[in-house]
Amino acid sequence: MCPDHYSVVSAVELVLNQRLLRRLCRRDCAGQGCAACRQTGYRSRVPAVEWLCLEPALRTRLRSVGPEAITPPHRLEHAARELLRRGLSDAREYERVLGRTPEPADHRRQETPKDDDPNSAAR
Repeated sequence: MCPDHYSVVSAVELVLNQRLLRRLCRRDCAGQGCAACRQTGYRSRVPAVEWLCLEPALRTRLRSVGPEAITPPHRLEHAARELLRRGLSDAREYERVLGRTPEPADHRRQETPKDDDPNSAAR
């Protein structure tokens, strides 16, 4: 990294970190796969994102303390757990991407309507 930390702290406005998790196929609720997802159980990807906005107070702490002052308020793990909670991905994908298993309460799936369910628009 740049040896002139003051310049870096002054120039950076936002730091983003993202991981893409495979999205569960909405046509396949049983996890067995279908033609639409090529029998994988996943179809497309969804981002889990953490970010850190460098506001004046954080800039001051960075200048005095250094990088140890950084704790993103929007953590990658939290974003991934939210994807599990919403039923967009699963615990297996969480573990594949983040290298650890989610807490048991973190991967309870909510029911999501199937793409081919004619009543899904009413939900």
